[in-house]
Amino acid sequence: MAKESTLMLLTQQHASSSTPCRLRVLVLIVGATLATAAMLALSFDVVSSRSASPMQTMVSLSTMYPAKEDGTRDMLQFCEEKYITQELDHFHANGGGGTFEQRYFVCAKDNFDAKTGAIFFYLGNEADVTLYANNTGLMWENAKEFGALIVFAEHRYFGKSLPFGDDVLGHMEFLSVAQVLADYAVLIEGIKDKLNTDVPVIGFGGSYGGMLCTWFRLKYPHIVDGVIAASAPILAFMGDKKRSVDSEGFQRGVTFDMSEQAGSAVHCVPNVRRAFTTIAKLGKTASGRQEVADLLRVCESNPLDSEEDVSAIVDAVIDAYGNLAMGNYPYSTSYITSGASFLPAYPMRAACEHMKGEFAVDDHVGLLAAFRESFGVFLNSTKQQTCFFPHDPPSPSKAVEINAQGNFYGYIECAELYAPFSRDNVHDPFPVAPVDLVQDSENCFSQWQVRVRFNWAVTEFGSIKALHSTSNIVFSNGKYDPWSMIGISASISDSVVYLPIDESAHHLDLFFTHPQDPPAVTQARRAEKHHIRTWIDEFYAKKPVAAAERNKLEGNDGRFRKRAALGPLALSVVDFPPRVKTKQATAADHPSVTMAGTTSERSPILPTSNAGRSSGSLFNRLRRPRTWILLSGVALVVATVVIFSLRVSSTPGVAVSTGAPFVPTVFPAKEDGTRDMLQFCEEKFITQELDHFRANGGGDSFEMRYFVCAKENFNPKNGSIFFYVGNEADVTLYLNNTGLMWENAKAFNALIVFAEHRYFGKSIPFGDKVLDHMEYLASTQALADYAVLIEDLKDKMDIDVPVIGFGGSYGGMLGTWFRTKYPHVVDGVIAGSAPVLAFLGDKEHPVDSEGFLRVVTYDMSEAAGSAPNCIPNVRRAIVKLREIGKTDAGRKELATLFKLCDSNTLATEADVEGLVSSTLGAYGNLAMGNYPYPSSYITSGESFLPAYPVRASCEFLRPDFAEDDYQGLLAAFRESVGVFYNSTKKETCYFPTESPSNVTDIDIKGNFWGYLECSELYMPMGSDGIHDVFPPAPANETADDEACFATWGVHVRPRWANTLYGGVKALRTTSNIVFSQGTFDPWSATGVTETLSDSVVYVSIEGGAHHLDLFFTHPLDPPAVTAARQLELQHIQKWIAEFYVNKASN
Repeated sequence: MAKESTLMLLTQQHASSSTPCRLRVLVLIVGATLATAAMLALSFDVVSSRSASPMQTMVSLSTMYPAKEDGTRDMLQFCEEKYITQELDHFHANGGGGTFEQRYFVCAKDNFDAKTGAIFFYLGNEADVTLYANNTGLMWENAKEFGALIVFAEHRYFGKSLPFGDDVLGHMEFLSVAQVLADYAVLIEGIKDKLNTDVPVIGFGGSYGGMLCTWFRLKYPHIVDGVIAASAPILAFMGDKKRSVDSEGFQRGVTFDMSEQAGSAVHCVPNVRRAFTTIAKLGKTASGRQEVADLLRVCESNPLDSEEDVSAIVDAVIDAYGNLAMGNYPYSTSYITSGASFLPAYPMRAACEHMKGEFAVDDHVGLLAAFRESFGVFLNSTKQQTCFFPHDPPSPSKAVEINAQGNFYGYIECAELYAPFSRDNVHDPFPVAPVDLVQDSENCFSQWQVRVRFNWAVTEFGSIKALHSTSNIVFSNGKYDPWSMIGISASISDSVVYLPIDESAHHLDLFFTHPQDPPAVTQARRAEKHHIRTWIDEFYAKKPVAAAERNKLEGNDGRFRKRAALGPLALSVVDFPPRVKTKQATAADHPSVTMAGTTSERSPILPTSNAGRSSGSLFNRLRRPRTWILLSGVALVVATVVIFSLRVSSTPGVAVSTGAPFVPTVFPAKEDGTRDMLQFCEEKFITQELDHFRANGGGDSFEMRYFVCAKENFNPKNGSIFFYVGNEADVTLYLNNTGLMWENAKAFNALIVFAEHRYFGKSIPFGDKVLDHMEYLASTQALADYAVLIEDLKDKMDIDVPVIGFGGSYGGMLGTWFRTKYPHVVDGVIAGSAPVLAFLGDKEHPVDSEGFLRVVTYDMSEAAGSAPNCIPNVRRAIVKLREIGKTDAGRKELATLFKLCDSNTLATEADVEGLVSSTLGAYGNLAMGNYPYPSSYITSGESFLPAYPVRASCEFLRPDFAEDDYQGLLAAFRESVGVFYNSTKKETCYFPTESPSNVTDIDIKGNFWGYLECSELYMPMGSDGIHDVFPPAPANETADDEACFATWGVHVRPRWANTLYGGVKALRTTSNIVFSQGTFDPWSATGVTETLSDSVVYVSIEGGAHHLDLFFTHPLDPPAVTAARQLELQHIQKWIAEFYVNKASN
């Protein structure tokens, strides 16, 4: 019989440059690059181990763990079994209403060095975690060398980490990749807190665990510092417009293992093909099916009554060959069978030995008997099977058994990780089976009652594009592993590296060393160790003290670079130093600002605060939110400019900035200074799932509003999408005010899109019943909404253009997190006044809880242009107000002086404290809106604040009031806060006890921000009474939690925002963000106030208030605002150019 060759597309193709061969340019590039490399090496002072090539021979310090006689190891003897209480749903308030116990193992504690060591963390996948603990030798053998603690974490719904016990099948909705990654983040943070250590974390995972590793690094770069992702088929999913999924790849990989090229018998592939053809023919008749049953020894419990029954047998045999290919290791192992039995060395070769004969055309009996023995290498690996394919359907009472077999991965695949598979019988020997989306969906619903989300995995986790935006991942793939066909097959960058491993099967590199290991496996492990060393050294290079200790231990006298410390904004009410840097702010775009009151019990809730009329309740608390060595820098700039100009010059429609200023498109304002931009827009709605992180969308959907604008500007060939990341208000507020997008869309051929945040404006689920269903309001869900919307827009328009995000305040935070979590969806972000450092838990940058009120106080100072007496008079007024409020008569006098709508409002001293809090709250809003011209933005269009409203407010407090003129002082204080509360000039009294009839409990005015703050985005706020004008009131987490529960029925999660989104460390790992901060904006105190990299840039705006740079241009704009916009546009131009350069090269 003629030998049949097998097509195996495992070759790596390296892109060749099409750049013309220009000798002078080439010499310049090479010279500049070499100079840059040399100077960078000096500037970073990298430790010697980092300068070594990963393929160079390294001194092996591996610890050997001898195997037992059967080749296995019991590594649990070196471990301690532990459990951590995890929330069932990390993305719902109160954990979705329940918790479960997640198992993990802490191992080799005697190796751990808490000062200079690391944590080796295995991301458990779809089996009992002890399987991985006993087999992942790469971690065990190298932990001592790295001073590493070893942790094996178990995947929820597997092993002993089963929520609901035997009732688990009734509660499958909490099983999702997003929840699993959050489990691991919480666990690592918990371990570090308990050990009181800050060491790098290196992740390890194989197969699905390799995918989890990849996505963990993508989504939580502040938690894990690098990952070894072995045999990770992360390109198995639909939705990547630049790369179609190779649905037939796995079976081609299996076929390669069956071929002579891989060491198998020469006739294996054609004989297997003949066997399947023979079974199909026999299966058409009852007598034929009986013969198949007899020849294949099908168990009597599984009668072959139909062709469908025969097809099921065929599928089981194909799966058996797939397992043999995955486990095609060079020595006998029980890994693929989860320890149940041993497969022989190179089991596919063993299976093919049975198929090496040249069977006669009419010898189907001999052929099928040999076929039976062939697949029996896997299905009868115990050597105890008397028949094959028993029929034993699972039931709910067998949940534990189902889990032990790993069947719950089927749920994950159906619910979110759908990977299409097919066979063509040309490049593989298996019966033809094209991808059938309909049938797969029906099967998923029949088995798990879930709808398949075909493109969700790529939307949520991205593909190749996402990997271009990350770092510190090593992908390894064995040539014998069929999963390699849908995994990474080329290095993405210097730090996202691919290691091909010849003669290796499913993540063999993760296993313990073995005498039969092919040389390529040993070489791959050496390379992986090199990268691990690099990542750990990079971590400690940012920790000078620890680095010095490591240098002593390692005999390395190299220096480590320090990161400049970012101290708190130090403002004195006596002497205000020049404001060179500002902290940033994110408040309500139509924000209310909760100010610390005079008591220690300060509620974080944000009820509606309407400027122009006093708030509905007197007691509302208002709150909303390197230089390089010269030579290396010159070399780098030269190299970059030359390369970039060569590449971009051939890309149509992409212009490189020549330094000429961008000229905005003018949109004249109306007489009152406002604009109606809705006339250029089309209102649209998209159906969004209520819960993106549960199967079937949490059981329901809602209509999300968005606007598509300025379509006439858009060029699908070289244009872009300007995307506003909606925040906590009706999106029309941002649409009518975000001039930076409108004025520059034409220059960038941009389509403008304004997306509305769920639970605001017209995007409110459940209508009038919304307050009963607040659990679906979360920033994570909103980000997923935006990702789905953008992907949908691109699909419907059939376009592939860059997306530039814009957002101010909370929208700036969302924009930042959108870029960090979905870099494959949004290409760059302008984040104005985003207080992304306002959260507890960031060890590198502790939250400055008093910063907001210090900046408010700065705005009230002479240094900021306000009346000199403003601050001392406010302090005097508060003292006097409290003094008078001690008696009933005094409280009645205060009610008259402050023109309270209800004279009975001040019944107690506590009521007086409420008055203090509410009055002082005005200054926070005035400071955010401290714009150089009249504006209605802070009041959501209801009324206008004057130009520089803090100065206007302070004018009432300019006089030197006599010591006994408390009435004059308090009247001036009332008029001062009235600049905000009576901005309409129509109020006759302050603080009505009843809301107007047209104001409902539903979030028309943005009150739902309070829920977000309580449930996930807790931002502690306080005052010290020294560096600010406000009475001392330190942040009080206990009181805030009580207030949150009383108002919303949810508990504060103090550190969740930092765990989920990270702080400065996360921002150092991302790219393409411009943070802008105005020196007048109080939210600047908790924003980014330093440039973190070449592409994560900070711009300070002297004299700028709350994201003024995002507004339309105005004749009264300070020069710093104009300069900031030009810088932002230059970065946008750069991001767009980079997109098209990459698109052309791909």
